[in-house]
Amino acid sequence: MVSLMRFGPNTSRSASETISKRGARAMNGSSQTVPPDADSRREAVPGNYAERPTFDPGGGPIRIWLYADRISYRPGDPIQISVNTNAQRYSLEIYRDSANRKLEFRRTGLPRTWSATNVNCSEVGCDWPVSVVVSDTERWRSGGFVIRAFVASDSDGVVAESEHVVIIGPTRNRG
Repeated sequence: MVSLMRFGPNTSRSASETISKRGARAMNGSSQTVPPDADSRREAVPGNYAERPTFDPGGGPIRIWLYADRISYRPGDPIQISVNTNAQRYSLEIYRDSANRKLEFRRTGLPRTWSATNVNCSEVGCDWPVSVVVSDTERWRSGGFVIRAFVASDSDGVVAESEHVVIIGPTRNRG
């Protein structure tokens, strides 16, 4: 189960169904709506929905989300990763995305990190604390890297996962 849920023009919900379920928009032009319903979806911008993390300690579905502090880095720059999950433990891996994926970083059994998420996180950010810092990126070749956080199941599968892409650029020539 992937924790990222996308809703757009090809979904089964029509705009009128969505507005009737969420209430009318504020008249000042803001995209704020009434609080999200039980399925945790929220209109991020008109016609585009983003999932907003909610914590269910009572045994709801396991969910996981992540983001990095930046989109692009130079070799040697630390990557600060913020993870939000309701699972007790999760794993994190980073691989260089290419025809032959190369695993650069892997940690398993990381403890849960959970933070409340702003209702307007799509506008102001999530502001979650840093969960993991990857500082040994000096030897990574430039390219696209996929950061994958996941919760493994007891039967050797994955219960929930989330991915984020970052770029490692070339080393700067100083001359």
